[in-house]
Amino acid sequence: MVILYSPNLQNVPDSNNLQEIRYDGNSLNFLGGLNIEFTPSQISNNQSPNIKNLWANNRGTLSKMPGLSNLFENDVSTEGMKGIHKTLYKGKKIFTLNTRLYAQEGTSQPVVLLEGLNTANIMTFAELNGILYGVNGHDFISYDGETAKLNPDGYIPTLVTMRRPNVQGLPDDTSISGGGFTLEQFNLLSKKFKINFTADGENNICQVHYYL
Repeated sequence: MVILYSPNLQNVPDSNNLQEIRYDGNSLNFLGGLNIEFTPSQISNNQSPNIKNLWANNRGTLSKMPGLSNLFENDVSTEGMKGIHKTLYKGKKIFTLNTRLYAQEGTSQPVVLLEGLNTANIMTFAELNGILYGVNGHDFISYDGETAKLNPDGYIPTLVTMRRPNVQGLPDDTSISGGGFTLEQFNLLSKKFKINFTADGENNICQVHYYL
């Protein structure tokens, strides 16, 4: 065994710990990680009895453990994360901490969008028709980039378009005239739906096809 003194590790705090790092003389292999069960003379060459302030990547290369820094002037919350949207929404990070929904843009302080959310489950987010929705099994929220709502109507789909009044039968049925065409599907965000009718100048009774 030889003692490892690497220029890349000179600034590691508590650098005396480096004398406990073992090196096989050929290539750095630190995939064994920490071993405090046995004395230093009994452990494998790819292990160390003391790795404070060190970090090993998947190739076993050592570097200084990353530190922590304050991103914002004020603490957002001392509670745990309850959900985060996986991508930026209109340039903003959207997430929930404890009972609050937040939006954070650039390096600015996060802004509270909603309060009073249930904390029993994680909030899951999804975008639909330009609106961001979130559900956690108790709450249903929406955010359009400006206004956040708790338990909104949700997106109302237009199921059928170009349907003529007083016509029975299913849309997309080529055996009838005026049945209309399927445009969108039902979704679980709203109990409501829309059907667009095309006036014919004669009938004023609009027939909803029976499978609804």
